[in-house]
Amino acid sequence: MTCRMICAGLLGFAFTVLGTGAILANEPALPFLTAEEFSESRVSEFAATFFSTNGLGQIIDGPRQAPDEPVDYSVLMSERVLLEDFLKSSQTCGGCDGGGFLFSDTDVKMANFASPDLSKLLLAWRVSEHTYDILEPSGLPTSKAGSFDEANIVFVFGDAEYLASKAHLTGDSSLRSYFEGFREGSMWEGTLSETTVLEGLPCSVTFEGPKGQEKVIVLTHSDYLASCMPKQLLLAIGLKPFRGSTPSALNLNHSYLRATAADLEFVKILRSDAFRAGKLTSKPFRNLGY
Repeated sequence: MTCRMICAGLLGFAFTVLGTGAILANEPALPFLTAEEFSESRVSEFAATFFSTNGLGQIIDGPRQAPDEPVDYSVLMSERVLLEDFLKSSQTCGGCDGGGFLFSDTDVKMANFASPDLSKLLLAWRVSEHTYDILEPSGLPTSKAGSFDEANIVFVFGDAEYLASKAHLTGDSSLRSYFEGFREGSMWEGTLSETTVLEGLPCSVTFEGPKGQEKVIVLTHSDYLASCMPKQLLLAIGLKPFRGSTPSALNLNHSYLRATAADLEFVKILRSDAFRAGKLTSKPFRNLGY
């Protein structure tokens, strides 16, 4: 039985744990339990149960959102650091020019389009795994749109050629060149006005439409679903890339692909009445890990 099954209810997030000391190749050095970004009380409560350390108190293993993901030590982060990084991700953008929007007063209405050669059943299963993991904790009511025009999040899946042919849907004239560059083996480089592209990956998120009628158009290469979709969904909901200390799929200082426990908490707070009213409660992350 994995820790995903045992601990999801206890910690408020789902993860799997590799065996003690099962460090991934090329995994960056993990912090010490005495790191200033950690909360002493959270270290005292969770470290011994959920993390392995070496003789110097450095983390060597712990919760992972997937077996090939880095250790997710979100639960140990201090309230101060979590809040600082949340504000960076919700209000600024460390790696994009376009801006997101909040689904503050509306449901998520999704429409999916895919190239004809893809297995619809397999694609639906793989896509639903990522959408459920992020949209369900967000509390956003989600439904299937009947058409492109009715949707406020549109997903397009296919190879680079197919995505290039559908880039016109975004209204960003530069995006076709981006996907054509990937197909030809040379990534196009430049500034996309309303689009965030994932560096080195054939995936994009575009925000278009007037206020109140916004639409997010997500183009994803079908061979890169696991590498792109978690980041794309977080961007679509309204979070942005940032640089900080918190484990996050959007933290440009880290290499997480899956949404971390902190990401899911960021989504919940982004959706909270307090944040939308322009004020946060005292210690908004107090429930992370409890």
